[in-house]
Amino acid sequence: MSLLWNAVLLTAVGAFIGWATSAAAVWLIFRPHEPLYVGRVRVPLTPGVLPRHREELGRALGELVEGTLLPERAIVARLEEEDVRRLLQLFLLRTGRRAIAHLRAREDSAADTPLFASASESRREILRLWEDLAPDVAFHVWQGLLRRASSAEGYALVAEWTGRVLEEQGFLGRTVARTLREPIARSLHRAFVRYLASQGGRDVVAQVVRQVVQDAFAEGGEAWSRDPVLRRTLLRLLRREAPRLAALLQSALVRAVPEVYRALRPAELVEREVARIPMTLVEEAVRRIAHREIRAILVLGAVLGAGIGVLQLFFLR
Repeated sequence: MSLLWNAVLLTAVGAFIGWATSAAAVWLIFRPHEPLYVGRVRVPLTPGVLPRHREELGRALGELVEGTLLPERAIVARLEEEDVRRLLQLFLLRTGRRAIAHLRAREDSAADTPLFASASESRREILRLWEDLAPDVAFHVWQGLLRRASSAEGYALVAEWTGRVLEEQGFLGRTVARTLREPIARSLHRAFVRYLASQGGRDVVAQVVRQVVQDAFAEGGEAWSRDPVLRRTLLRLLRREAPRLAALLQSALVRAVPEVYRALRPAELVEREVARIPMTLVEEAVRRIAHREIRAILVLGAVLGAGIGVLQLFFLR
């Protein structure tokens, strides 16, 4: 009976000691958040591991995000996806109606005279007409793209891409996604909107719109010239050329990624955001993501402690 009681007692005590030491080790990773002092002497192991190395953690996470979790090539890959092209197409078709409405006044003022004198009018005349209209059309297309890119819909798309890229990178990616996804997505969104709103972004949109529609007029000049209603002509042209226009705009955005990425500076962004996040939130995020692993550490500590208790029993015999 005494042997059985000793076995139970040693196993239970060993399991408790193993669990307690593992729990203390996990606690010391996160806490205390600030150094503790006895008089002027700092208590060893304070603050905890994460709070003590907060700056290094932010710097390492920044390098990890920029180099591995959210590299420039990942942003390019997302921008090259088919859903981006479809979204650009939708934007173009919606904003095209505004461009057509803006041109209606010109059409109404010229309604009493034929658009062209004859069906054999040269393509140069058609292209000259487009040269007059292109700036207005390009401006409204650019304005519509900028408005929608700046909207909640545009931000939601950037946030979704950011989350998908990070979630694909395993445990560290998921950890960063839970704690830093929003600030990274906000900064990416601001950077792309800033680029699109800049003169460079506006010039890209104007160049693409001009080239696409100019090519369309050049390919079918006489057919377009026989349509006396400019509004219907441009609307039909916009619908026909929207896929190509969207593809070219998509390519232009992809080419703009290096400039946007340099302006974003992900490593500095992450380091700055980590410094601003309260340690309680970092602890909560890590515990929420790695709760199974932490529980496994505690259970393994208890099992090892119990095993040590059983071994002690054999040595005591």
